[in-house]
Amino acid sequence: MTEESEGAAARVSTTGWPDVMKAAIWPVFALIAVAIFFTPISGILRNTADKATLNELNMGPLQVKLSAAAEKLRAPAPAIAKMVAGLDSAQVEELINWNENALSVQFCLNPAPLGDPRWGRLTDDYVRGRIEDARAYRGMIEAGIFTAEPVETQPTGCSDSVAITPDGLRAKHFLLDLLTNALELSTK
Repeated sequence: MTEESEGAAARVSTTGWPDVMKAAIWPVFALIAVAIFFTPISGILRNTADKATLNELNMGPLQVKLSAAAEKLRAPAPAIAKMVAGLDSAQVEELINWNENALSVQFCLNPAPLGDPRWGRLTDDYVRGRIEDARAYRGMIEAGIFTAEPVETQPTGCSDSVAITPDGLRAKHFLLDLLTNALELSTK
């Protein structure tokens, strides 16, 4: 190394250190701040997410809000809450539409598949609807909302007597109460 290059290396190394220190100090402070405040900040975010609720929903021109009566609704018993929470939209619709005056109805819980000649000239949409209804009822029977007993007098072997259980009625009444007393509907 020549004397000139040694001097240049010495100047770079001695004059570069303050610049390197300045450049490195802010990331060090940032890391220290993250380490110190990570737990409190993450706790605040977690608590906020846990307590966040949906009070309003806009669906095009329709606005749906939780009414003040929603806070006064009596919580369902744990068994009823479990039943209701396990329902899909088709099952909710079938449950709400159940005629409470009927002791039981005859229903085909295991219909023939789409395309089976027993459906005759019924449209595929109609057949799909009956198959979906049967699926919905089978799920609600499994959940204890309905009971089913085979009806032996039917020649097709596809008819069951379906009846709502007392817990099924409680679940229906809770859903109706929720829909009729807890929601305010309006247009924008």
